[in-house]
Amino acid sequence: MDGEQSAKTDEASDHEPDKEDESCCDVFPFMQLPDDMRARALEYLLSASEACHDPWGSAKRVPYSAAASLDTLLFHARDIKTVCKDVARIVRLMERRITTPAAWLLGLWGITNPNYGARKQRSRADVLEDCRERAQIAAHANLVVEMCDRLTLACDESRDLFVQMPKGWSDKRKGAVTKQVRVRSQESWAHIRVRSQEEVKRVSPIERIALENVLNSTAENFGMYFAQHSWTLRVSSVSLIYRGATEGDELVDADDAAYDEVDRRLEQFFGAKTMRSEHWIQAWANGGDEACGSTISLRSAREQSWGHDESRPPVRRIRDVRYGLEHYNRRKPDTIELTEDGSDYVPIQYIGTVDIWFKQDARASPQTGDEEPDKPSAPPYFFIGDVASVQWKGKARVKTRSVFKVNATSFQEGILFVGLVPGVFDVQLDCCVAGLS
Repeated sequence: MDGEQSAKTDEASDHEPDKEDESCCDVFPFMQLPDDMRARALEYLLSASEACHDPWGSAKRVPYSAAASLDTLLFHARDIKTVCKDVARIVRLMERRITTPAAWLLGLWGITNPNYGARKQRSRADVLEDCRERAQIAAHANLVVEMCDRLTLACDESRDLFVQMPKGWSDKRKGAVTKQVRVRSQESWAHIRVRSQEEVKRVSPIERIALENVLNSTAENFGMYFAQHSWTLRVSSVSLIYRGATEGDELVDADDAAYDEVDRRLEQFFGAKTMRSEHWIQAWANGGDEACGSTISLRSAREQSWGHDESRPPVRRIRDVRYGLEHYNRRKPDTIELTEDGSDYVPIQYIGTVDIWFKQDARASPQTGDEEPDKPSAPPYFFIGDVASVQWKGKARVKTRSVFKVNATSFQEGILFVGLVPGVFDVQLDCCVAGLS
């Protein structure tokens, strides 16, 4: 009797929902629902799975990525008879309803207004053509990155050593040679061969100059098509660059008028509300004798318990930021961080976006270095310019001297320099080009 009672209890518990888990519900006949109700139920379940908090009360509309992922799963599972046609039809309908060219522009390229500020509504065909052109530009960027990797491979002069023995040798004889290689005997060099990195990667050897010419022409074509569109840059950090006069190896500090101007221009470009947000540095450390001086933020100094004296007030003005007295004689730094850096465990999120427009004759040019003419190498960056105007999201469009460059090994990563005080201060924005990967 006890065994039967426990069996019934276990069987009943299998059908009872766990009281501690309120997100579980009883099984219901999903396929017996009407078509429209079945579609709403499936969309709600996908939305609730995407929500991280309070899924029952704040479920949003299902994002396209979730519907597309489910569509891919159903497509591959259709052949093994695990998904019925009704559910597959509902997912196709969900996908068509929420995937529009405007949604692609917003999701991939961060463009909120597909009309680009124009009063006239663009047609669906025009917006779709815009998406196709941007996708082709992204593919062209991947080609430039591959050519940079190919030129870097050709510049690698290191050699790979490997052991080569006749195929007809016995395992015993091969083992004896392997032992000689391990002890590095002179006899083992008869079986050691040398090959270049191009031979290791199994690519044809090509002269560096020829690869450089192909890379420059490919990058120039990319820059020409890239500059025909406006792009959204997702900014991860902001810093102030001092480009003033120097005496010997030390910078000559700017006057109060230049600092007043840079304070005004920073607030004008980013906005006072933005500069008071959580990622922006509101105060710097006051470590006078430390090597860092006042160049690190107050929050970082307190987290590290270093570089700040709590008995003295922190530094709150840009003009008062200095290196330490012990090693740098409190000289002015050439770069001042204006935003907090993300840690290794909690990386910083994008702190804002910038829209950038280029002039009609803008082109891409490599950032040259101190390289030998007969031994070219892949450039670290490509400049794309001239820049026509830039606009921080929510602020006015600014036509000022700006320089933009993209990373040669990852074209989606770039740096934007915006001139604040001509010849004295620039603001540097480390950013990522939306949709260019």
